[in-house]
Amino acid sequence: MRPKILRFAVYFVLILAMILVFSFYKIYDAELFKIQNTEYSVTVVGLIISVIAFLFAFLTYVSIDSVNKITQMDGNVLENENYTTSFTSLISEYYMKDSHTFSDYVFKNLNNLFKRKSKTAVQFSNNLQHLIDLIVFLPYLYHSEGEKNLNQKKMRKILTTINKRKKTLLAVSNGNLVLITETVKLIESVLNYQEHVHTDEFKKTASLLEVRGNMLRNSVTQKVYYNYKGLLYQKKAVAVLQTKYEVPKGNIFTYSKLKLIKSRIASMDHNDKELFIIYLKEAKKAFDIAINQGKDDVMWEGFLKFNAARTMYLLSLVEVETAENWYTIMNEALAARYRINILIADILHNIDTTHLQEAFNHENNLANLVKINILLAEGQNITDRLGEYKYTAPFYQGLENDSILTVSSNKHFEIIKDLQKEVNHFFENLDVNEPVA
Repeated sequence: MRPKILRFAVYFVLILAMILVFSFYKIYDAELFKIQNTEYSVTVVGLIISVIAFLFAFLTYVSIDSVNKITQMDGNVLENENYTTSFTSLISEYYMKDSHTFSDYVFKNLNNLFKRKSKTAVQFSNNLQHLIDLIVFLPYLYHSEGEKNLNQKKMRKILTTINKRKKTLLAVSNGNLVLITETVKLIESVLNYQEHVHTDEFKKTASLLEVRGNMLRNSVTQKVYYNYKGLLYQKKAVAVLQTKYEVPKGNIFTYSKLKLIKSRIASMDHNDKELFIIYLKEAKKAFDIAINQGKDDVMWEGFLKFNAARTMYLLSLVEVETAENWYTIMNEALAARYRINILIADILHNIDTTHLQEAFNHENNLANLVKINILLAEGQNITDRLGEYKYTAPFYQGLENDSILTVSSNKHFEIIKDLQKEVNHFFENLDVNEPVA
């Protein structure tokens, strides 16, 4: 029951009680009171006690009803196993043209949801799910360093608001709100990963392993959990190489770094290689679960299969049986990203290019360039997403003029420029007179 209604009910009962007592006094025979003073006093006291008892019973009922309405979880989206993200709605709602306008809208919306529209457990759950739906877009909030730092502070304030609301609900009822607790932990862990994954504080991202993922119910939440769990283990595997085998930090899926990794793996210590494999297999296991959950979601298919393909490629460097699998999964990721860009163009057919649309175009270009860099490092023919040959090893004639090497990128996708430079560097050092092996 809402506070205003509750106050009205209490005032009503108090006024009613006063009227009853006053009426009783007026109706009762005054002469009888003089004769039977004791009986009258007992009767009045009994009436007052009865009214007070009724008042307390009423308040108790109202309080219990109010608590039940606040904490009930029936029909909440976090427990809905058939829930899917409305990609069309998200693209239509977040149609801003630039990162600044986009970030302003995101934070304004999230602040409104968690400060004003999270009064009950069901409302809070729905708003947590909305944040999880958005989580894949949140890295696009951080372009320039100044903007990144400012937006990270804003996101931490939102997390503070979320935790305060969670604690308020738990203080009222701890029994049926475990799912909310795990969901909040998941959101915190993923945002922590996004913030620290490329810094020296990467160890902070391990908080993701504290989330009890088997308790998460709907497929979107599970996809988020297992995707970032896979990315965490992939990162830990790469850290083995970067920490002990002088592989430079940063993105490793460039031609020169991949060539270096191939040589380093050949000389790895047995224990380090075993640890490298363990982490990659844990990553693959997580991605497999996520892909199974996201098989009907074209947006998540593009992300998940791209992440899985990179993990499987690294595994192929130490296990021959995965050598072909990464290539197939990568092409499926590219096909999904191509489809999602077509869908976005259809959704926004009367609107100029939006910030999210631009980001998905960059994601598609990024995946294509990663595939090219891997195939260059492997000395294999370069194909399109359908597996058709485009450029033949070892000279890859025509690749140097491919439009993928001149596509633009924004500050968030600086890696695109690095991947382009690596391909150009390959051609600069290519000896066309070298005999083919």
